[in-house]
Amino acid sequence: QTYRLVSDNPILYQTQNDSRSDTSHRGWYINLSPNTGEMSVTNSRIESNTIAFSTTIPNTETCAASGTGYFMLLDRRNGGRTDYPAFDLNGDGQLNVPNDTVSRTENGKDVNVGASGVLIKQGIPGAASHQQDKANGKAFYIVPTSDGSIRTVATPPDPDRRRSWREIRR
Repeated sequence: QTYRLVSDNPILYQTQNDSRSDTSHRGWYINLSPNTGEMSVTNSRIESNTIAFSTTIPNTETCAASGTGYFMLLDRRNGGRTDYPAFDLNGDGQLNVPNDTVSRTENGKDVNVGASGVLIKQGIPGAASHQQDKANGKAFYIVPTSDGSIRTVATPPDPDRRRSWREIRR
């Protein structure tokens, strides 16, 4: 599959004074594909309310050094999908609904959801670098791969936000 979908379930955080006996609600996690040996070995990157990271799926052939992996972009608050299409699935250079969403059934309803990961077939993806072209209103991740190629993944631009501040005294 060339893209990956994740849920958007809320997290029921357990607090220190919580009397529930279920201690499994301490954050979020993502199930990687265990039968392929998939793992995350790069540092993640947080931009606004998203977290970006790459996964590695090693080649199963004996003595082969190559592989594949997914570049993932999730909502950092709950590990779910972002509130907008995160990837340009149809390659038109735009991020919009319904062109960059996938139809699926959730809770008995048909919904269009954005992909949360894209398969990088040309080598194992490395740690991504986030770039913005403010003049053209575009943003993208540059994802290097183990075969020396670079994959560019378009994402929505971050809203202007304070990068730093300075106190002025009189």
